[in-house]
Amino acid sequence: MQKKEFKSPTGKPIRAISDDNFHIYLIEEEWTPVIEPCWRSAYAQGAVSKDMTGSWNSPEETVAKMKAEEDLFISQLKDYMKEIIDEGDIEKIDTNGKPKTNILTKWANGRVINARLRDQLYRQITK
Repeated sequence: MQKKEFKSPTGKPIRAISDDNFHIYLIEEEWTPVIEPCWRSAYAQGAVSKDMTGSWNSPEETVAKMKAEEDLFISQLKDYMKEIIDEGDIEKIDTNGKPKTNILTKWANGRVINARLRDQLYRQITK
């Protein structure tokens, strides 16, 4: 499992938790190796990693960066959904004409795209 070193830019302890709540790291002022399933939580809590470029970002800057990355991901997902709809491939579209969630999850490299998110984006792209 990949590890990346994180630290708290404010000196206040940061608790990074994996999505499955199985792994928990306490990140303080010293560099702490953290496994990949906890990276998103570490960034969301304002931790900085050694591989970040330039000066260390404030927690607000880190959150803004993560939001920009999420916005880009959603934009790319919407583009992929449009492709699927335009192709009309019945292997990728459900009986309601929406892209299948398992196809979207596969495209997202295992990041689960649930029906709620798919439906929300589907409404946006079919207006």
